[in-house]
Amino acid sequence: MKNPDKLLRKLSRINSRIGSLYRFGYYDKALEFFEENENQFEDLPIDLRKEAEHLHCRLLDLISIIFSYRGDLTRSFEITKKILKIAEEIDDNFCLSIAMYGYGTHYWLSGDLKQALKYFDRAIEIGQDIEDPHKYLWLLASLMMAVRVAVKKGDLEIAREYYKQLERSQEDKDSSLLKMLIIKVYPNMIKALVLKSSNRFRDRALAEEMFKAIFEDENNTLNNRLLSLVEICELLLKELRITNEINILDEIKPLITKLLDFAGITKSYYYFIVANVLQAKLALLNFEINNARRFLTKAQRMAERHGYTNLAIEIADLHEKLLQQSETWDYLKEIDAPISKRMELAHLSENLNDLIRVQMSTKVNVSEKEVTVYKERKKCLVCLGDIEGFDVYICSNCDSIYCKNCAKALIEMENVCWACEVPIDYSKPVKKFKEEAENIGIQEKARKK
Repeated sequence: MKNPDKLLRKLSRINSRIGSLYRFGYYDKALEFFEENENQFEDLPIDLRKEAEHLHCRLLDLISIIFSYRGDLTRSFEITKKILKIAEEIDDNFCLSIAMYGYGTHYWLSGDLKQALKYFDRAIEIGQDIEDPHKYLWLLASLMMAVRVAVKKGDLEIAREYYKQLERSQEDKDSSLLKMLIIKVYPNMIKALVLKSSNRFRDRALAEEMFKAIFEDENNTLNNRLLSLVEICELLLKELRITNEINILDEIKPLITKLLDFAGITKSYYYFIVANVLQAKLALLNFEINNARRFLTKAQRMAERHGYTNLAIEIADLHEKLLQQSETWDYLKEIDAPISKRMELAHLSENLNDLIRVQMSTKVNVSEKEVTVYKERKKCLVCLGDIEGFDVYICSNCDSIYCKNCAKALIEMENVCWACEVPIDYSKPVKKFKEEAENIGIQEKARKK
């Protein structure tokens, strides 16, 4: 017979250990430690099961989030379903609120905002009835994500109503609880998101300061810090569009570099995808059209491979618009158009919650270090997916590795290796951006006739 007190202490230590690894971005170690210890939650004594399953569901939620941002939405969703099954088996609202939050996050990342808001609303409804103050965190997390979805949809009044719900939820909470770092970051995030959606310069400036404070505090979870960093970049891009101050790009560049570094550390395909879209848009600001196309191609291939279906569709639409607007970009370059005009055409005035990341140097060719790393790990240079068996194309000149689907996409697009610029298929011509843009224009005219 297991000693109940001893077992709970052990499970709590497992919970704390994985929570700390998650907070600071050590996702590989978190996954490894979880796999080694999940069996501790099996065959629990009946009188201990509910309390132990609370810890179990917390851990499952963290593991689900890790998989979702790494591009394994299928596995992430299976874990979320497991949380729901546990909640139903033990008839527990706390576990149910975690499951609803997980469902909302899944649909948010999948691009289904209506379904996402439906499940976040359910999580909020359940969370308001949970009396234990130490389980207040999941209500706050659900409110934050609901605000994020509402802002993305353009429903600013609804976003403000969620903020009012937050204020009401704090009225009966002990002040010491509200001062806890893991708790207070969520009200700050929610308030900053609402302020960011305002048209007033003062509100947006305050939002930027709040996001900076969240990012700079290394005790916050890395995921919340990354979300804050994305919001800072977005606010700076809005400022750039309004002021035409080109030096704002110098503020954005180091922030985006940090985003890219964190994506590499955590192996987050989600952030790699949105990074490449931002790279494409910023390349357009410098009239680097071919570089922009490469970044969009890379983002689209990663989104398709890792299950971000709606995001892949959005990226494909951006790519097609770029081809159709080639003459306009040539004209803007010729007259040295102001930044605001370039941003308008590049759709940089849009929210970047799903489409944010990275500005590099003017040359988009993959660095020698990247090529070496991807070779060693047997990952495709474009979509960063693992390459298995015969699903591989190796450049005959530099030995860069591509999966077959990405190699086919590159052949259709420009037919050159991104690392060394030699043809991928010597039996076919190397294509220039102008040539493909002209072909698109011909097809468009033919459809209109």
